[in-house]
Amino acid sequence: MQTVLGANGQIAVGLTRELYRSRTHDIRLVSRSPHKVHDTDQPVAADLTDAEATSRVSKPLKEMSEQLPRYRGDDVFDSSAFTRRFPDLAVTTYRDGIAQVLGGAP
Repeated sequence: MQTVLGANGQIAVGLTRELYRSRTHDIRLVSRSPHKVHDTDQPVAADLTDAEATSRVSKPLKEMSEQLPRYRGDDVFDSSAFTRRFPDLAVTTYRDGIAQVLGGAP
């Protein structure tokens, strides 16, 4: 059994076809509104951000979804502990960091 999450997307459909062709015909497709790619596919409707819904798919998937952020509010990052631990670390913007990695000066 292979399980494909987000099964209606372009990549998932291609993956499903390749799994069917080269590995197995026992494929479970999971998404909010799954559609079969092959007659033998097993569609399972589940919102992967809902732990109760994912429990219908598998216990490990339910446990994984319980560890994901709940998306009910913005994440807040407090950098004060990091700054105290690494006081000599220079803070750069995202754009400046990319420029430095690519070898150009900001």
